[in-house]
Amino acid sequence: TVTDLSGIIIYTNPAEAVMHGYTVEDLIGSPARSIAPEQIRREMTQAEINGMKGSTRETVNIRKDGTVFPISRTTDVVREQNGNPLFVVSVSEDITEKKRTQEKIRESEKKYRDLVDNMQDLVYIVDANGDIQFVNQAVADRSGFEVEELKGKSINDFFTKESLKYLEDIYKQRTTGEEVGVYELNY
Repeated sequence: TVTDLSGIIIYTNPAEAVMHGYTVEDLIGSPARSIAPEQIRREMTQAEINGMKGSTRETVNIRKDGTVFPISRTTDVVREQNGNPLFVVSVSEDITEKKRTQEKIRESEKKYRDLVDNMQDLVYIVDANGDIQFVNQAVADRSGFEVEELKGKSINDFFTKESLKYLEDIYKQRTTGEEVGVYELNY
């Protein structure tokens, strides 16, 4: 969408119009702020336009039927050779599905986190250097440390030499795709 310096739409493409429930003809000549919900509608000042540099942000727009939906908007100013602003150009993308997917991932992660945190089995994740990246509450309860105290510590500080050797062998087996099964360690 292209607007003049007073915020009036002078060009929009069919996809942008359809995304908002309008035709191109409906939008040409209307204020760009008319596709923003009332609580966030405002005119840009000349100082804001003069100082504008390309930016992308997430916000919301409103369809003709009143439905509010999330968008990602990239906005920039087209300038004359001397730097004076001519037009404001914005590209909007409907990110409704992206937001739904993110919410589903958050819900799934929460379920996983709740499951792992409430297990009685010890669950821990270490990086390739043997530094602890994650432990569940059962590890903290049995070790006498708080969960946050354990993060970043070396696993070498908690297991016997025999267990560490066994862990190293298991790690090698897993990286080659071998089946490992259930195993016990001493710490």
